Parts: sequence; structure tokens; C-alpha cells
Amino acid sequence: MRVARVGTTHVVTVSGELDVDTAPPVRNAVDRALDERPPSLVLDLTGLAFFGSPGLSLLVSARERAEEAGGEFAVVATGRAVLRPLEVTGVLGLLDVRASLADALSG
Repeated sequence: MRVARVGTTHVVTVSGELDVDTAPPVRNAVDRALDERPPSLVLDLTGLAFFGSPGLSLLVSARERAEEAGGEFAVVATGRAVLRPLEVTGVLGLLDVRASLADALSG
């Protein structure tokens, strides 16, 4: 996991697996970023090989927190490992999903 700032946007990049064991540190990083009330937060999941239900919960709560703070929230995802669970659960319709980090940063 990597946390960075690109201008005023906070970017949390996650690779490998996002499951019950790895979700807590990612959630902590997202929470710390949102505590700063950035105008936008991007969660880059393009490096994930596995995306479990804790990841779905994390995305929904991050979107809600960002909205409550008046900020924008986007997810970068291109792989089936992430997109398929988002589709079958209906969570995809709740999120601003982008095909690249550059697209998320420009939008």
C-alpha cells in the first residue's frame, strides 16, 4: 500500500489482495486521509489480484465519509478481480470508477 498526495488529492494505492487480513491497514490509511478533509480522495485498486467483501465495505464507507465531508471520491479499477464483485453486488453503481489514475486525477 502506498499513500501519496497529487496536488490536493490524496491517493491510496493498494496492490496484492484486499481481504479480511489486509483491509484494516487500508481502512486506517483511508480514514487518516479523510480526516484531513481533502477535496478529493482516489483509491487506486489496479494492482489488486483479489478483492473480497471487506474491500466492498471499505469502498462504501469511504464514499460516504468523503461525501459527508464535501469531498469527491473515485476508485481506479480495471481488472476483473475488482470490477466483477462491484458489478454483482451493485456497488459499482454507487461509485465513480475510473479506468486510470490520470483519468481520476483529471476528473
